Amino acid sequence: MLSCISHYKLSTTQRNLIKLTLLTIGILSSLLMAECDGTTITFEKAAYADWTLSENQDSLAPTVIITRKDIQSLFNIAQEEAYSGNSGSPIGTLWARSTTADADPTDYVNFVSMHSSGGGGGGGGDGNTGPQSLVGETVSLYLPDYNIYFDVEFTLYGGGNSGGAFAWERSCVKEEIVGCQVATACNYNDSATLAGDCTYTDGICESCSGETDGSGTVVDNDADDDGVCDELSSNFTIEPSNFSIVSIYPNPFNPSTTISFTLDQFSNVEMQIYNLRGELIENLLNERLNVGRHSILWNADSYSVGTYLLQIKAGHQVDTRKLVLIK
Repeated sequence: MLSCISHYKLSTTQRNLIKLTLLTIGILSSLLMAECDGTTITFEKAAYADWTLSENQDSLAPTVIITRKDIQSLFNIAQEEAYSGNSGSPIGTLWARSTTADADPTDYVNFVSMHSSGGGGGGGGDGNTGPQSLVGETVSLYLPDYNIYFDVEFTLYGGGNSGGAFAWERSCVKEEIVGCQVATACNYNDSATLAGDCTYTDGICESCSGETDGSGTVVDNDADDDGVCDELSSNFTIEPSNFSIVSIYPNPFNPSTTISFTLDQFSNVEMQIYNLRGELIENLLNERLNVGRHSILWNADSYSVGTYLLQIKAGHQVDTRKLVLIK
């Protein structure tokens, strides 16, 4: 029966319906996902278990659902029909053969390249290069579309012709944000998880006037009254503005999504939406914002289904993210 099914050719309409169903399941399951708090999730797909059933698929994100066929490697059933070495399966994932804490950004590669490293990419491994060598080892899994990291410990990985069994324990690794944690400081960051430098003022830092140089000396920090901060003192200069995108949720979305970000300085922020041809389709924001967390809602009800690019500029920093509109 399995052999017959494997040779049955689905029509384009049937394949698209399956993809849409899986995407919908992924979106609904994402609503139940806990915050990235280090909670450990245990998953197992037994040998010869039906890989088309949701209980044999690990849903990490709306468009990242990992499973394995009977004689193949891992693949992302939300974005591909089967494992493909040419596409670097599982699509939408990058891996490093070490814990997330020990991994360097340059260590992240596709799954096959990771386990073929024999322990490269930041450490770990015993010199073997098959995926079975990952059992008992903790590796890092990165989802670039969601900017989420997981520590994944493989507890089982069956051989190539043994029914496609695999099992792991995974935990989301919360990104540490260094920033000022003092609420009365000019550059207070309510998203900071690690203490960073703070700049203090007399309470009107957003206007630049009356700021101090850190020693308590009041200075005029906007001598030309243009609303842009000048040097705080002869030996203290404001650094270029920095911002951090906290979340884009939901994504994929229909018809609206919320973009949340934090600023560590009073900055002019531009937020724009482009299509994949690079054409500007909407200006969401262009104004000066205070230090702290901000959220912008984009309602895309008048746009067609597809992928769009969000670009945010603050000072000299630019960040671009993908947005997926579904209907």
